Amino acid sequence: MAAALSILCCSGNMGNSPTNDTLSSWIPPKGLNPSTGLVFDIILVGMQEATFKVKKKLDAGVVDADEIVDIDIDIDIPPPSPPRPQNPDPTTRRKSVLKTIKKQASQAIGVTHNKLNQISKNIATSYDSSENKFMKKSFNQIPAQDSKLLEGAISSILGNSYVPTVRHQRGEMRLHLYTTKDISAKLTGVWLATENTGIASLLANKGGIAARIEIEDRLSLSFISCHLEAHEGNQHYLGRISNLEEILEGTKIPPCLNLLDTTQISHHSFLMGDLNFRTDFGETANNQKNEDNGEAHQAHQANLTKAFGFIEKEDFAGLARFDELDRMLENSEGLVGGWKSIPPTFAPTFKVQKNVAGTTYNKQRVPSFTDRVLYKSIDNLNNLLGVLSFDSCPEFTSSDHKPVKASFEIKNVDAHRVIKPSPPSKQFGLSSSSSKEPLKLTFSNIKCEGLTAMDPAIMGGKSDGFVQFSSISPRFMELPASRKRGTFKRRKHWPKTSTIENELDPVWAGEEVVVKLRVNTDAELEGKFLVLTVFDEDNLSANDVIGSVLLNCGRFGGTEKEKEKEAVEFEDLVLVRNGMPQGKISFTVKIDWPLENDGELSRFSTFRNSVSSVGGGGG
Repeated sequence: MAAALSILCCSGNMGNSPTNDTLSSWIPPKGLNPSTGLVFDIILVGMQEATFKVKKKLDAGVVDADEIVDIDIDIDIPPPSPPRPQNPDPTTRRKSVLKTIKKQASQAIGVTHNKLNQISKNIATSYDSSENKFMKKSFNQIPAQDSKLLEGAISSILGNSYVPTVRHQRGEMRLHLYTTKDISAKLTGVWLATENTGIASLLANKGGIAARIEIEDRLSLSFISCHLEAHEGNQHYLGRISNLEEILEGTKIPPCLNLLDTTQISHHSFLMGDLNFRTDFGETANNQKNEDNGEAHQAHQANLTKAFGFIEKEDFAGLARFDELDRMLENSEGLVGGWKSIPPTFAPTFKVQKNVAGTTYNKQRVPSFTDRVLYKSIDNLNNLLGVLSFDSCPEFTSSDHKPVKASFEIKNVDAHRVIKPSPPSKQFGLSSSSSKEPLKLTFSNIKCEGLTAMDPAIMGGKSDGFVQFSSISPRFMELPASRKRGTFKRRKHWPKTSTIENELDPVWAGEEVVVKLRVNTDAELEGKFLVLTVFDEDNLSANDVIGSVLLNCGRFGGTEKEKEKEAVEFEDLVLVRNGMPQGKISFTVKIDWPLENDGELSRFSTFRNSVSSVGGGGG
């Protein structure tokens, strides 16, 4: 694989209307990075409010990207007939529906047969999944007209160098993931999950679509496109945070073992969309639509004056200081565990006037940076992911939002190691005959602070906590096995502490947990991860996850000078569940390396230091 990987994330609220803009102002033609002249390896396109009717008459000639998006044929697509056992092939059914579409269109608007043949060819190519063994099931459904035309336009812009790896629609939301043919040939896994957060968490006007890909059993990446709760005011701000938590909970992708969200089992993750976080100057203006509410109206006008003061001076960094999203991250109110936003250096993307180039604002709302791209890396891999650019597309005019796009580079791809969460049975068993002695990690001084209460008030209103030590790296740990009651079978289990009942600040005084790793050198530690998960023990049902923290075992390496230190303390690491903080954990680790063949200690010192604190990351 190449030493580096380039990624482009494009996010846009389409305004539920066919764009008459040039899509190439947002999506780069042929996938070229204008800064380098090279193509992006992976392009993600996330869209919100991306459904529309097709009603415009077609002119004769070749269909290009701009025409396809602006096509408007008023055709009623017949509902799919019930599946017939004698003809289960979705390709045959697709051809039949396309034939019906062409016939209806010819009769309705007199378009030439050759013209519609060209459109159908573009559509069929757009939905040909024969080269993508992972997503065949996703293409069995016949897409709506707007889907065909929109997706055909994007494919036309990107050209034949890209393979559609994921294309999914959920209500008004869409997620398209394109990879170069070279990357597509190296895919070893593709997963998809969705979550609605609309009314009663059922409607798909709001929510998220998540995709996770694995390249060469080595590099894992997650992508999430979201559309969060709208409107100004603290109530809606808290609603957006709740939406994010719900999306991460509902889009857990195998093999997460239902403990970790998809961003915790991926080396690098990207979250984008119309996140709807607003500019908040601290003035209450929730009812600015009602001009009879004098106080709210005055507050709204004051907020507008402040916002336009920054915009007129092009002091976008100054305006961004009042951004709700950055406040949420800074105060650890949501998306904890290493998520970062990219500071916007352009004008706010909302709320602009439709069909007007540039950024002319609708004063019904305070101008805000609602369209964003965030990113994160799991513990100690931040230096391998860099931000290259973050831009808006003011030429785009079909919506009251301006689309955005952000580019990234993943460095030293070969430094990543496979992540495959698996049950204890897939780890090494203890063997006295093994010629390879394990590395021993002894965890002590374990304590938690401020755990989330999992029990109802009638049961004490606290938690019965214990800490479990597991791994998301395959065949990395050596595990003891105990005999299953009533059988002769022996079952492996993860090491864990004892349970401390009815306590939100438990301290396991004098208790030690030994974790054995099948490694001999620093190199074998790089890219391997331990997971410390705090559970609430339940005797009558499954234990509840309180929160987890990931620990990069590469931290136990380092220079010879670092290895001579005896202090191995991790302090106040944030426990994370679904992007939300659930308390903190601290502990000390003693590292005991195996003996060399001659019986002497290896070149590593018996005690070694990693870092004093991970600083609240690791989620």
